[in-house]
Amino acid sequence: MKFEKCTLTEAKKQLVFFLFFRSTLQKNDIYYQLASEQINEIISHNPKIKEIDILNLQIKLNNFIQSI
Repeated sequence: MKFEKCTLTEAKKQLVFFLFFRSTLQKNDIYYQLASEQINEIISHNPKIKEIDILNLQIKLNNFIQSI
């Protein structure tokens, strides 16, 4: 997947998707590593995404998962 041409909003949506997908996996699962690589790709090609944005997304995602 190419993230070089993503808008910031699009990149954040993709980031949420991969964070959610990764949260459903165990760390020894091959897909966990693939999701982590995609997350790193998104972050590296979208420097406007700050660490605080990522942490906020992870917190919101974790709260959402716990509410289910």
